[in-house]
Amino acid sequence: MEFIDFGGSRSKTLDLTTWGTEFNNFQLITSSSADATLSYDLDLLDLEPPETKFSMNPRYPDGKDGWYISLPMVTLTTEAAADPYYSLDGAPYQKFTDNVYITDGYHNFSYYSKDNKGNMEVTRYIDIKVDTKVPTSKMSIDPYQEEDDWFTESPRITMETTHPDASVYYKWSGGEYVEYTEPFLAPEGVNTLAWRAEDQAGNRETEWIRQFMVDTILPALEYSVYPEEPDGENGY
Repeated sequence: MEFIDFGGSRSKTLDLTTWGTEFNNFQLITSSSADATLSYDLDLLDLEPPETKFSMNPRYPDGKDGWYISLPMVTLTTEAAADPYYSLDGAPYQKFTDNVYITDGYHNFSYYSKDNKGNMEVTRYIDIKVDTKVPTSKMSIDPYQEEDDWFTESPRITMETTHPDASVYYKWSGGEYVEYTEPFLAPEGVNTLAWRAEDQAGNRETEWIRQFMVDTILPALEYSVYPEEPDGENGY
């Protein structure tokens, strides 16, 4: 218990900061030896930092290996008497006033809140990976023939993609997709080739399809003679 002596003064300030922080409430008991009207102005100390709620849409990465393949939207909320602040990739902190869309790339997003008492939240950090670009592929044939023409020699097929983090996958006539690693020859007969590019984030190109008609086997002439043996003289 602490006693306050006004000492003839009409007002007195009680500094509660010396009491520490291990209490939730206190009781103020007053008395006066003379007729007096007592009034109190309490300015309670707030030492609790605000807390920021971080949310993204989509809520979780919608690609592979933690990548977002659609532009994610960041929302920050905090208590009524505080403001959230954020920084993207080390830029100066700015007050959050509207949703933030994160563009393609590998980013570091940091944020905190500060209330009107000056209490500041510990800065939080999150890494965000975004890749919304769909890779494209290119297929070349040597020798070249139109799709409705026959090849009389097995064509050499080459595939490529200009996306630095993408690979090309292909399959023949309903088989399973395999990763392209080197040029290959089209098989004999009538077959359908499907291919597409896919990057590390899971962006996938629309499937391409082409038919190959390959016949490298020379025709053979079959004949028969009747009667099978000469039926005359001297081999006739």
